[in-house]
Amino acid sequence: MDRKKFTIHPFTYIALITLLFQSAVIASPSSPKTTVILPSEQISLEYPSPVRLEQILADTVANSKNASLSGYPIANQLFNIDKYPSARALKNEVIVDLNNLAIQKPHLIHSINLIKEQLKRWDVGHREFLSLDYDLVRIDSSLNPVLVGNFELLIPKRDHTFTVEGVVFRPSQIDIHSPNVLSHYLSSLSLPSSAHKSYVWLIYPDGQIKRSGYAIWNDEKASLAPGTVVFVGFNYDSNDTLQLEEKIATLISMRKSL
Repeated sequence: MDRKKFTIHPFTYIALITLLFQSAVIASPSSPKTTVILPSEQISLEYPSPVRLEQILADTVANSKNASLSGYPIANQLFNIDKYPSARALKNEVIVDLNNLAIQKPHLIHSINLIKEQLKRWDVGHREFLSLDYDLVRIDSSLNPVLVGNFELLIPKRDHTFTVEGVVFRPSQIDIHSPNVLSHYLSSLSLPSSAHKSYVWLIYPDGQIKRSGYAIWNDEKASLAPGTVVFVGFNYDSNDTLQLEEKIATLISMRKSL
């Protein structure tokens, strides 16, 4: 495997993110450099040309003292800073859709405001849904794309909790224990009357999204991986409402875990 020459730079996190975003706007296509920020280490890896994902992961392992890339690989996240506007656009679109829903169904305003308050706190970016399991990338060339541009690699620490958000009185973080089944936990939660009593959205750490039944009549016995987000939607199954909830679930999958 060819080694790409790279440079390590310490940084002030917010300052570097701002600088990279500004440079992405004016970057010339003729200078395809690659920069990868590692917030956990407060450094950036800089490459003079496009680089394979395997190389980035190898250099991350070699330069990581505060986080382990192999600790919980399905939760690792790679964000494309150059494509941040698409994430911001989706977040704005969701806010507009929620406002429109409030006009169409004024009795849901309280529940809609609960979600909007949660959404304000979400730090989202354009997530590249790639395998960031170093061992898998090394042995499977199909998982080893060439990357160019400005990126941010987050390596969250593994815990043993999941979170419940959406149409809830208050978002909560819940410890995972046996039995590790969704319905076991939700049956003990008190939910607003406007919350869906049969289905929720599951957003797994790797970004996969699934709408899952949890009531007695449709219990899918869904298991919960550490770091899963359970999004409770509205007690309506119209196409417009389901499309809005799917957008929100997508936005959660693009949320930064660090």
